[in-house]
Amino acid sequence: MLITSNANMCDGVFLNSRCFTVDVTAWRQSQVLQAEAERRLAATYEAAPIGIAEVDEKGRLVQLNSAFERIFGYSREELLGLGFQEVVHPEGDTGEDGYREQAAGDDNYAVVTRHKRRDGSEIFIRILSSVVRDETGQVRYGVRIVEDVTERKQTQNRLEESERVSRELLEALPVAIYTTDINGRISFYNEAAVQFAGRRPELGNDKWCVTWRLYDSDGTPMPHEECPMAQTLRHGREMRGLIALAERPDGTRVPFMPFPKLLRNATGEATGAINMLVDMTERKRAEDEQRALIDELNHRVKNTLATVQSIAAQTMRSTPQDFAKNFESRLMALSAAHNLLTRRRWTGVGLGELLDSQLAAHAGDEGRVRLAGPEITLSPRIGVLLGMLIHELATNAAKYGALSRPEGMVRLNWSVAPNEAGRRHLRLAWREHGGPEVAPPSRKGFGTRLLERSVRVDLRGQCDLRFEPAGVQCRLDLPLD
Repeated sequence: MLITSNANMCDGVFLNSRCFTVDVTAWRQSQVLQAEAERRLAATYEAAPIGIAEVDEKGRLVQLNSAFERIFGYSREELLGLGFQEVVHPEGDTGEDGYREQAAGDDNYAVVTRHKRRDGSEIFIRILSSVVRDETGQVRYGVRIVEDVTERKQTQNRLEESERVSRELLEALPVAIYTTDINGRISFYNEAAVQFAGRRPELGNDKWCVTWRLYDSDGTPMPHEECPMAQTLRHGREMRGLIALAERPDGTRVPFMPFPKLLRNATGEATGAINMLVDMTERKRAEDEQRALIDELNHRVKNTLATVQSIAAQTMRSTPQDFAKNFESRLMALSAAHNLLTRRRWTGVGLGELLDSQLAAHAGDEGRVRLAGPEITLSPRIGVLLGMLIHELATNAAKYGALSRPEGMVRLNWSVAPNEAGRRHLRLAWREHGGPEVAPPSRKGFGTRLLERSVRVDLRGQCDLRFEPAGVQCRLDLPLD
């Protein structure tokens, strides 16, 4: 009961009293409940693991809990009356602009910013701010809930740094790489993928592959919905060893081998996929070159054996006493040409070094064999046969012609000029001087038959061999192209 009593006095003399008694049970019960609620709120306020503070209309701290003290490292007494701008990091956001906007009418706001502790260390905090208004809408006070998110922010920074490094690594790789989400939409690609595809994909729009068009290795069109990346995402099959063709917008095609792989989260759930497209152009070219080299080797071996067989057959027409010597010298001439070509990996042979190798044994004193002409590179086929021809001419000159006498000499001149059709021709002239008088032979020897057959049949050229009294003269006209 609430009892109110007063006295009625007259000239200082008590006359009577009045007493009013009111049943305030409900009011008292509400007071008890309110006090209990306030105690529970205060206990919760103090025990909360996050910082809670009340600020006035200017943003100054008027109340805070122990967690707030722990987060900033200041005591309650040091913090009361301060504003957030007085403990914020120089690069941090005080939140004052947000609070002023909030006080002007916004309900709440949130911000993550950098602050400094009392010991000078930096922390990241997340601030949730709201205001309490009176019945007229005026701000009574603001509430700031502060959470230390330093570890979370550092983890996020490390994750962002790791992602940055990963992206830079993928960008630096010389092989085409791209990623998609679980639905196949492209989410990332590196510049190598742009070079590979000949186009720049549209992130979030293009699906399955960065390429313009796809084909099987046999040229059959391959829909993007059936490409290896789509198969991996739809069925979880990480395909290996498949070779396909990618067509660029300019029409060029690139053979490639895909390496799709699913990307999974921490629980093992597939979230997308990554694909590496290995350009097989060089490998395909190397395989083609290897196949061509093997075919060329087979061809050369057959040609060499045929040449040896021809040399043997032609040399057998000589006497048994001369066979071994003649056959060996001709094989040595063939071997010399092969050695020169081997040094150049059978890409060609210089005419000058070919002539030097075939004439070295017959030149004798300096000046007996005089060469004049530009340095050119001959194909392997022309080099081998021309080496044999020069050997036969030099051998004949040493036995019967100008090189059989000390005063004799040979002039060998050559030039390169186009014919009427514009194709390059090698024109070579062999002239002997100072030797014994020459008469045409009664029968054709090996050298003559080799000249006629090799030049006209094998090299598709022309040969003019003359046995002039002053010395043998031979003119060769050989197409180089």
